[in-house]
Amino acid sequence: MVMTICTIDVHARDVVAKMIAHKVENSQAFVWLSQLRHRWDEKDKHCFSNICDVMFLYSYEYLGNTP
Repeated sequence: MVMTICTIDVHARDVVAKMIAHKVENSQAFVWLSQLRHRWDEKDKHCFSNICDVMFLYSYEYLGNTP
């Protein structure tokens, strides 16, 4: 669990640093769009994954933390 938290935090730090370096100013910038984003759709009662201009229905799979 600690390894997962560290990995997520380091990744988030790197993504934010990259967006700052590229001077991202809006949600249409490729640096932002190229990040995998998850959102809950209240109407459909499902979670979706978005990246660039593609939207996938999240299938609730769990892969676990691999070594």
